[in-house]
Amino acid sequence: MAEGLLNQMPFVNPFSEPGTWLRGNTHAHSTRSDGEVSPEARFAGYREAGYDFLVLTDHDVTGAVEQFCTDGFLAIPGAELHPENPYGGDRYHILALNFLEPIDARAMHVREVLEAIQAGGGIAVMAHPYWSGHQLSDYEPLRGLYHGLEVFNYGASFLNGTANAELIWDAHLDRLGSTFGFAADDAHRADADVGGAWIMVRAEKRDIASVMTAIRRGAFYATQGPSVTALTGVRDGDRVRIEVRCTPAAAVRFKGRTFSGRWQGASDGGLLEHAVYECRGNEKYIRVEIIDALGHKAWTNPIYLSDILGS
Repeated sequence: MAEGLLNQMPFVNPFSEPGTWLRGNTHAHSTRSDGEVSPEARFAGYREAGYDFLVLTDHDVTGAVEQFCTDGFLAIPGAELHPENPYGGDRYHILALNFLEPIDARAMHVREVLEAIQAGGGIAVMAHPYWSGHQLSDYEPLRGLYHGLEVFNYGASFLNGTANAELIWDAHLDRLGSTFGFAADDAHRADADVGGAWIMVRAEKRDIASVMTAIRRGAFYATQGPSVTALTGVRDGDRVRIEVRCTPAAAVRFKGRTFSGRWQGASDGGLLEHAVYECRGNEKYIRVEIIDALGHKAWTNPIYLSDILGS
């Protein structure tokens, strides 16, 4: 794939796509590396928790997992790879989704690792940017070689409060271009860090190929619990209106570049299930956050106004 292509992908609205919503986690560990439970137990735990798929991403190792697939549940191979960072920051933590190639990532240049993930048919996601201490300078030389970053890593909330990477995501969307936002558990323990964050994928079929195609196209949103039920971007002349429907929320935040966007709460101090934002034209992009009464969030992928206005 040509450099920069991923960051030029237009917005795909999963709420207008055919298919089924599937709940999945894209970051989890087992006794193949530093997880507390076996691969079999890890997959069983997510299946019993009502998930539709799990990507097993043990450190520096991958392996076959198809034996853990059952009717209605998809076991997907993957890895968390750790090449050195030659651009000034700490070592990378790169999730390789649906990836089975054995590579020695610690001995490879990070670009070679990302290219190997692409060549092997996988999808690369930059894990926990805040926890990793990464800045835009760590990502800029790699634009187009990864698919997204973790906007929320549940496991990091147990460590030192570095779970939320909204700031670096927004900086990326503004300065480096579009990239998709993932939320994941990064589960290591038996159950304490399981079920805190996931993605909802709009897949045409309940199979691995369809799930990966949907993720590759951006037909998903990330969440800690709230559900997004509809999202539309409507053009009215040279203006754009963004409308969202969701499960009961304490607030809806329309987030654009820097200071642009708007926070909305129910006028009576209650909960809302519908919000509208009239874009002013200075937003560049809009992504929507749903915040429920417990403070849990959902994050849509960004809509670039140029996609709707055709410029």
